[in-house]
Amino acid sequence: QRADVHTGCSCSFNLQSRPALAMGRSMMSILGLALLLAVSHAAPFPPHTGFPWCRCHDYTAASSPYKLVLTSANTTTSGEYVTVFTVKSVPKAADAGPCFDQLVEKGIQKIQLESSMACLPKGLVKVYINGQYSVNSVVEKPANALGVAYIKVGFKPSLSAASADGTEIKIVASGVCNNHAALFAYAGQFSYAFFDWVGGPLLCCPTNDGYTSPPPPPPPSPAS
Repeated sequence: QRADVHTGCSCSFNLQSRPALAMGRSMMSILGLALLLAVSHAAPFPPHTGFPWCRCHDYTAASSPYKLVLTSANTTTSGEYVTVFTVKSVPKAADAGPCFDQLVEKGIQKIQLESSMACLPKGLVKVYINGQYSVNSVVEKPANALGVAYIKVGFKPSLSAASADGTEIKIVASGVCNNHAALFAYAGQFSYAFFDWVGGPLLCCPTNDGYTSPPPPPPPSPAS
């Protein structure tokens, strides 16, 4: 039984011991042993701190079949900060992990974008998916981190590979959240993760960064 609480997976069994149910007990014992073996051989959780503040099997950007592209960012005359993103498919890289195939096969359960505590009050942030207001999207606090928040863009059912490419996500922020630094935690960039925790055996949340302008060049290598 998967415990979807940012901590991974757990299994529990309630084996009956009454003699009249000996055959059922035997079958359940076999199933229980098989499941326990499967869990014991599951992929380990790699060390990770920071966004998206949850325990996943794979955070690697190369393990995502998609990227999130910021296509526009504007402040309206009424003072709302409106950003529009597009989901874009990317080819499979040589260093992609198994979460790449799982996200293709099982779909995107949700996208999380790093945000800030200022955006938590209800009504400050609204999310639209392909022009439709999303009741499954909200700003939340993670269960196991303090002083941080994220925007959850939820899909019910999961967004399939057949329809993911080109999906438009519009985020409208108002009040104290009506600027990029408040809405996405940093000026000039945004961090995001594509999730599937429900479709396959792995807890997938490959994570990446995007920029409102080209990212700064890496520092020069030290002289040898």
